[in-house]
Amino acid sequence: MKKVMITSGIIVFLLLLSVSAGYAVPALDKTIYHTWDETESYLEAVAGDPTLQDIVELITIGYSREGKPLSVLRISREGMEGKDPDTKPATFIMGAHHAREHVSKEAVLALIDKLISGYGTPGAEGRAITYLVDAGTFYLLPWVNPDGGMHEYLYNPEQRKTNYPVDEPQIGFATCDTCGDGLIDEDSPD
Repeated sequence: MKKVMITSGIIVFLLLLSVSAGYAVPALDKTIYHTWDETESYLEAVAGDPTLQDIVELITIGYSREGKPLSVLRISREGMEGKDPDTKPATFIMGAHHAREHVSKEAVLALIDKLISGYGTPGAEGRAITYLVDAGTFYLLPWVNPDGGMHEYLYNPEQRKTNYPVDEPQIGFATCDTCGDGLIDEDSPD
Protein backbone atom coordinates (compact mmCIF):
# COMPACT_ATOMS: atom_id res chain seq x y z
CA MET A 1 0.00 0.00 0.00
CA LYS A 2 2.88 2.34 0.81
CA LYS A 3 4.41 1.80 -2.68
CA VAL A 4 1.08 2.67 -4.33
CA MET A 5 0.77 5.88 -2.31
CA ILE A 6 4.37 6.87 -3.04
CA THR A 7 3.98 6.13 -6.77
CA SER A 8 0.69 8.08 -6.88
CA GLY A 9 2.35 10.98 -5.08
CA ILE A 10 5.22 11.01 -7.55
CA ILE A 11 2.81 11.03 -10.51
CA VAL A 12 0.84 13.97 -9.09
CA PHE A 13 4.10 15.79 -8.29
CA LEU A 14 5.32 15.29 -11.87
CA LEU A 15 2.08 16.68 -13.29
CA LEU A 16 2.51 19.86 -11.28
CA LEU A 17 6.09 20.51 -12.39
CA SER A 18 6.94 22.38 -15.56
CA VAL A 19 7.94 20.36 -18.62
CA SER A 20 11.66 19.93 -19.00
CA ALA A 21 13.55 19.21 -22.19
CA GLY A 22 13.58 15.48 -22.89
CA TYR A 23 12.43 13.66 -25.97
CA ALA A 24 11.19 15.83 -28.83
CA VAL A 25 7.52 15.82 -27.89
CA PRO A 26 4.70 16.67 -30.30
CA ALA A 27 3.11 19.92 -29.12
CA LEU A 28 0.19 19.67 -26.68
CA ASP A 29 -1.83 22.86 -26.27
CA LYS A 30 -2.58 23.00 -22.55
CA THR A 31 -4.88 26.02 -22.85
CA ILE A 32 -7.85 24.23 -24.46
CA TYR A 33 -10.14 21.25 -23.98
CA HIS A 34 -9.28 18.88 -26.83
CA THR A 35 -11.93 17.36 -29.06
CA TRP A 36 -11.85 13.64 -29.77
CA ASP A 37 -10.21 14.27 -33.18
CA GLU A 38 -7.54 16.52 -31.62
CA THR A 39 -6.85 13.94 -28.93
CA GLU A 40 -6.53 11.12 -31.49
CA SER A 41 -4.24 13.27 -33.65
CA TYR A 42 -2.01 13.97 -30.65
CA LEU A 43 -1.84 10.28 -29.67
CA GLU A 44 -1.04 9.30 -33.27
CA ALA A 45 1.65 12.01 -33.48
CA VAL A 46 3.25 10.78 -30.24
CA ALA A 47 3.10 7.12 -31.34
CA GLY A 48 4.38 7.97 -34.83
CA ASP A 49 7.31 10.08 -33.65
CA PRO A 50 10.47 8.08 -34.48
CA THR A 51 12.30 9.51 -31.46
CA LEU A 52 9.66 8.02 -29.13
CA GLN A 53 9.40 4.55 -30.68
CA ASP A 54 11.40 2.93 -27.89
CA ILE A 55 9.03 4.05 -25.10
CA VAL A 56 5.53 4.43 -26.62
CA GLU A 57 2.99 2.25 -28.39
CA LEU A 58 -0.58 3.12 -29.44
CA ILE A 59 -3.03 0.28 -28.80
CA THR A 60 -6.71 0.13 -29.79
CA ILE A 61 -8.57 -1.78 -27.08
CA GLY A 62 -12.03 -1.57 -28.66
CA TYR A 63 -14.51 0.80 -30.24
CA SER A 64 -17.23 3.09 -28.94
CA ARG A 65 -20.86 2.51 -29.88
CA GLU A 66 -20.44 5.06 -32.70
CA GLY A 67 -17.26 3.37 -33.96
CA LYS A 68 -14.56 5.63 -32.48
CA PRO A 69 -11.44 3.66 -31.50
CA LEU A 70 -10.60 3.57 -27.80
CA SER A 71 -6.90 4.38 -28.01
CA VAL A 72 -4.51 3.60 -25.18
CA LEU A 73 -0.97 4.93 -25.20
CA ARG A 74 1.42 2.50 -23.51
CA ILE A 75 4.50 4.21 -22.11
CA SER A 76 7.23 1.86 -20.98
CA ARG A 77 10.65 0.60 -21.89
CA GLU A 78 12.44 -2.65 -21.55
CA GLY A 79 13.72 -1.72 -18.17
CA MET A 80 14.96 -3.18 -14.95
CA GLU A 81 16.57 -6.58 -15.49
CA GLY A 82 15.50 -6.55 -19.17
CA LYS A 83 11.82 -7.03 -18.31
CA ASP A 84 9.26 -6.83 -21.10
CA PRO A 85 6.75 -3.95 -20.59
CA ASP A 86 3.88 -6.48 -20.31
CA THR A 87 5.53 -8.22 -17.34
CA LYS A 88 6.30 -5.11 -15.27
CA PRO A 89 3.98 -3.51 -12.69
CA ALA A 90 1.37 -1.48 -14.56
CA THR A 91 -0.68 1.65 -13.98
CA PHE A 92 -3.88 2.12 -15.99
CA ILE A 93 -5.30 5.66 -16.02
CA MET A 94 -8.54 6.60 -17.80
CA GLY A 95 -10.20 9.94 -18.41
CA ALA A 96 -13.57 11.21 -19.63
CA HIS A 97 -15.72 8.42 -18.18
CA HIS A 98 -18.80 10.62 -18.30
CA ALA A 99 -19.66 13.17 -20.98
CA ARG A 100 -18.78 16.30 -19.00
CA GLU A 101 -15.46 15.09 -17.58
CA HIS A 102 -13.16 16.99 -19.93
CA VAL A 103 -10.70 17.91 -17.17
CA SER A 104 -9.94 14.24 -16.51
CA LYS A 105 -9.11 13.75 -20.21
CA GLU A 106 -6.78 16.75 -20.11
CA ALA A 107 -5.06 15.36 -16.98
CA VAL A 108 -4.32 12.12 -18.85
CA LEU A 109 -2.93 14.11 -21.81
CA ALA A 110 -0.79 16.23 -19.45
CA LEU A 111 0.59 13.05 -17.84
CA ILE A 112 1.48 11.66 -21.29
CA ASP A 113 3.25 14.91 -22.09
CA LYS A 114 5.10 14.90 -18.77
CA LEU A 115 6.26 11.28 -19.03
CA ILE A 116 7.57 11.50 -22.60
CA SER A 117 9.11 14.95 -22.27
CA GLY A 118 10.86 14.18 -19.00
CA TYR A 119 12.15 10.71 -19.83
CA GLY A 120 15.94 10.59 -19.91
CA THR A 121 16.44 14.17 -18.76
CA PRO A 122 19.00 15.22 -16.15
CA GLY A 123 18.08 16.29 -12.66
CA ALA A 124 15.87 14.79 -9.98
CA GLU A 125 12.66 15.07 -12.00
CA GLY A 126 14.15 13.42 -15.09
CA ARG A 127 15.64 10.60 -13.01
CA ALA A 128 12.27 10.01 -11.29
CA ILE A 129 10.39 9.88 -14.60
CA THR A 130 13.02 7.63 -16.18
CA TYR A 131 12.85 5.27 -13.22
CA LEU A 132 9.03 5.08 -13.36
CA VAL A 133 9.00 4.36 -17.11
CA ASP A 134 11.85 1.85 -16.90
CA ALA A 135 10.47 0.04 -13.84
CA GLY A 136 6.79 0.01 -14.78
CA THR A 137 4.29 0.36 -17.58
CA PHE A 138 1.70 3.13 -18.00
CA TYR A 139 -1.48 2.48 -19.95
CA LEU A 140 -3.17 5.85 -20.59
CA LEU A 141 -6.68 6.12 -22.07
CA PRO A 142 -7.81 9.77 -22.38
CA TRP A 143 -11.38 9.05 -23.64
CA VAL A 144 -13.41 6.21 -22.14
CA ASN A 145 -16.63 7.76 -23.48
CA PRO A 146 -15.85 9.66 -26.71
CA ASP A 147 -19.45 9.52 -28.00
CA GLY A 148 -21.04 11.13 -24.95
CA GLY A 149 -18.14 13.57 -24.57
CA MET A 150 -18.36 14.85 -28.13
CA HIS A 151 -22.17 15.04 -28.00
CA GLU A 152 -21.87 17.18 -24.86
CA TYR A 153 -19.06 19.24 -26.39
CA LEU A 154 -20.90 19.97 -29.65
CA TYR A 155 -24.64 19.82 -28.96
CA ASN A 156 -25.83 19.34 -25.41
CA PRO A 157 -23.96 20.75 -22.39
CA GLU A 158 -26.39 18.83 -20.14
CA GLN A 159 -25.27 15.43 -21.55
CA ARG A 160 -24.16 13.37 -18.54
CA LYS A 161 -23.29 9.90 -19.73
CA THR A 162 -23.26 8.02 -23.02
CA ASN A 163 -25.29 8.39 -26.20
CA TYR A 164 -27.02 5.07 -25.61
CA PRO A 165 -30.57 5.34 -26.98
CA VAL A 166 -33.31 5.10 -24.33
CA ASP A 167 -35.37 2.66 -26.37
CA GLU A 168 -32.60 0.02 -26.34
CA PRO A 169 -32.12 -2.10 -23.23
CA GLN A 170 -29.19 -1.23 -21.00
CA ILE A 171 -27.70 -3.34 -18.27
CA GLY A 172 -28.96 -2.06 -14.94
CA PHE A 173 -31.72 0.11 -16.43
CA ALA A 174 -35.41 -0.75 -16.65
CA THR A 175 -36.93 0.68 -19.81
CA CYS A 176 -40.69 0.88 -19.66
CA ASP A 177 -43.68 2.98 -20.58
CA THR A 178 -44.03 4.97 -17.34
CA CYS A 179 -47.27 6.80 -18.21
CA GLY A 180 -49.15 4.41 -20.50
CA ASP A 181 -48.81 6.45 -23.70
CA GLY A 182 -46.80 3.81 -25.58
CA LEU A 183 -43.50 5.74 -25.43
CA ILE A 184 -40.50 4.75 -23.34
CA ASP A 185 -38.90 7.10 -20.77
CA GLU A 186 -39.82 10.35 -22.50
CA ASP A 187 -41.57 11.85 -19.51
CA SER A 188 -42.08 11.43 -15.78
CA PRO A 189 -44.44 8.78 -14.40
CA ASP A 190 -47.05 11.32 -13.21
